[in-house]
Amino acid sequence: SLARTIKIVMLEDLKVLPNRTIESPHGGPVCCIKLENSENRFLLSGGSDGMIALFDIQINSSQTKSTTNATKIEPISAQRMSGCVSCVEWFSHDNGMFFSGSLDGRFTVWDTNEMQMVKQFQIDDHVFSVAMSPIASAQSLISVGGSGSIIRLFDLRTGTSTHCLLGHSQSITSTRWSPIHENVLVSGSKDGTVRFWDVRKSKTFLILDSENNHIRSTHTLTPSSRFSDEDSRTFRAHNGMVKCVEFSPDGLHLLTTGHDRCVRVWDTTVGKKLPINYPKLKLAHKRSIQCALSEYSDYIFAPDDKTVAMIDLFSGKLKMSMKIHLEAVNACLINPATQEVISCADDCQIVIWSPPLRGLTHQNQSQSVPIEDDWQSEYDED
Repeated sequence: SLARTIKIVMLEDLKVLPNRTIESPHGGPVCCIKLENSENRFLLSGGSDGMIALFDIQINSSQTKSTTNATKIEPISAQRMSGCVSCVEWFSHDNGMFFSGSLDGRFTVWDTNEMQMVKQFQIDDHVFSVAMSPIASAQSLISVGGSGSIIRLFDLRTGTSTHCLLGHSQSITSTRWSPIHENVLVSGSKDGTVRFWDVRKSKTFLILDSENNHIRSTHTLTPSSRFSDEDSRTFRAHNGMVKCVEFSPDGLHLLTTGHDRCVRVWDTTVGKKLPINYPKLKLAHKRSIQCALSEYSDYIFAPDDKTVAMIDLFSGKLKMSMKIHLEAVNACLINPATQEVISCADDCQIVIWSPPLRGLTHQNQSQSVPIEDDWQSEYDED
């Protein structure tokens, strides 16, 4: 379609524009970012310094008309926690509430307007992942995963932990809810497995296998699917820690990355890995990362050392390496309203990569920062 073609063209020429820069308040690595899906306007960031910041990234007339002076987007508000903020998540139905997880074992519910804590849960584990279903109507569950092997589910209506999901043998590194099945949760773990859960039954109904040994091409993936005990002992999505699980917007594909540096994309209708060789990412540190897939699942955006790699999903080719960060990139996301990519890194910075087809002047574009390839050494963090 014409809309798809336009959005693909916009993504293929991303640049950092002088009137679209974020003034980061973080004094250490920025670990996570999240854009709310009600207006695609408000951005959250969390850092190792314990700070959570809120930004309004919507373009106004003064910004678009500026041709000579750079306009910095400053935080609307910020709050500091006692521990490193490892993950942030928006309430799915409006932007008046959000959630955070931190390495001091706290899962916190926030009032966005007041930037105040509403409720806080102390968990025994370091918290690595907090997620809420983007389409849930019959339930209001939040999944919380961390350094233990258990996924906890919290119900916003009761303010309590309702039940736990047991199956992983090591820490939970990433969780995501299906955008088309409100009761399906996917989790990645340090044990190398990626599990599909039916939260109504608290059971795994699929474990992804990189060898595709157990799934027939005609098999339709549903929460009623089953696997044997032998499967759970042998199936692995990655050789080592799973660093990211991310659904495509249409829910038809699942992106996973691992400490083995591999990028894998799975057909969620049958649970099979696509037979495509993707470039290996340079991911030396042991933290989870945050990747993104474009609206029509044409491109993957993934942290790759201090660059953001843009990869063609169906050919596996590296389209470009987006370089401006001085240290390792931790997270990236796509704004579906503007086709902008936003990234954050260990250099304390949050960067907006903008397409040229935004009505900006030629002078704006000529002042943009060029994209180039570059690499730097990484460090490990337990």
